[in-house]
Amino acid sequence: RRGELSVHMTGAIVAESTYISDLRYAPFYLTGAALTLFSTSFVIATYLSFPKLRKHPSPLLFWMSVCDFGFALLFLVEFSVERSLCLFLSPITQMFIFASELFFAMHGVDLVYGLTHPFTLDRANMRKYHVVVWVSSVATGIVIPVYGASGQVGIGLCWIREGLPALYVGLLVPVGCAYVLSIAVLLWAARRLRRGMPATFKTRLRVLYKLRTTVAICSLYMLVLIAAVVAGLAQRARGSDTYASDAATALIVSARGVANALVWVF
Repeated sequence: RRGELSVHMTGAIVAESTYISDLRYAPFYLTGAALTLFSTSFVIATYLSFPKLRKHPSPLLFWMSVCDFGFALLFLVEFSVERSLCLFLSPITQMFIFASELFFAMHGVDLVYGLTHPFTLDRANMRKYHVVVWVSSVATGIVIPVYGASGQVGIGLCWIREGLPALYVGLLVPVGCAYVLSIAVLLWAARRLRRGMPATFKTRLRVLYKLRTTVAICSLYMLVLIAAVVAGLAQRARGSDTYASDAATALIVSARGVANALVWVF
């Protein structure tokens, strides 16, 4: 009896020392993270293996995939570390999420810059994009521990602790702006290129087509994620069981890299 009790207590302590507040969601996290690792590995491996696939704007999607690969890997790490390490992992989670979304936004910025400055070099532009993305991502990552906001989200993600809606809004609004900007650029560029397509704009037309695919697939992913979150909030307001919506959210969040593979293929 004493040995059995000791085993149970040890198991409880181990479960409490991890970030996952409810192990019912573990299969959804693991499945989503595995899908992201597989999808982003596919994009990264094919990009590095086949030089013909590296035509602009493929480097932007490549770096999106690198960030999402790191994000999924972090998901798996969170299952085996002590809760105290959340202070250090939360900024890294924010950095990967924000960098991926900024590389998505750079598709639109690149198209605008390319159409207004058609003779600039893509490599030079990529260096500028990297500076903007990484400086911004590291800065937003630093904000979290500075404000003492590191903690566990309700679904088990080590990011911004609950009870800080203002900080969530402050960090997520730029992501929403990135989607609005991309859709606006898509409409503007399509109209401009329909008026005539000089030889210098052929590359920009390819960027336009890729931006259209990227915006469509990533926006669809974001809408599905928002629907799952809203469903969970509505169920909580009614006092209903939120297991299904929380499980869906866990799967969708951790499987974010699947969208990259779909953009890469289509």
